[in-house]
Amino acid sequence: MTVRPRSAGGANVPERWQEQVEFDVTFARQILLDKGQVLPMFILHRAEGPLVIPALMLHDKQNFYRVLRLLCVIHDAVALCSIGEAWIRDVGQLPGETDADHKRRATELPPSKASDRKEVIWCMLTWRDNATGERRTIQDMREIERRASGMPTGLRKVSIHGGRVEGEIINILPARLATDAEKRAAQALLEELKEMGLQVEPLEVLTRQ
Repeated sequence: MTVRPRSAGGANVPERWQEQVEFDVTFARQILLDKGQVLPMFILHRAEGPLVIPALMLHDKQNFYRVLRLLCVIHDAVALCSIGEAWIRDVGQLPGETDADHKRRATELPPSKASDRKEVIWCMLTWRDNATGERRTIQDMREIERRASGMPTGLRKVSIHGGRVEGEIINILPARLATDAEKRAAQALLEELKEMGLQVEPLEVLTRQ
């Protein structure tokens, strides 16, 4: 993952979601210290409390995203957070450099092969603005600290300018709450997918301590 600067900052992020993404990062940190790694997962935020959805089907990404959308509909999701480990580079735009040249320079080398790479826990939370129906996002990245043995010891803030949010993940969360009829249809389709062998379990309830 290559992080490229953008002009938009986090000033317009509601405090509720700023606090939520920080809590989700803390949750990921605890998993890192307990398990030694953080496997890809999603946290579905709803009124009754969050649900953790392990990303067990990333080899079949389209169907997995389809399942996530159905779960968001069924559970009246108000936000969805994606969490995982990644390699990043913070490639700033040089004075006088065009956007096209900057993008080319930022993507010419995979972050995992770059000498200035950073190993991070990456969280991206998408929430729905109920007043406008707009889906908005906030990202948080923390660099993984390790002992010489390779065991993780914690996370520290990554000094980056922010990143453009692109891709299908931001469109998984529905633009509005579903009707009862839509929820029933989503549940029926989910059951069909289960019968086809798609892994949609387990769901683990996540609570604040």
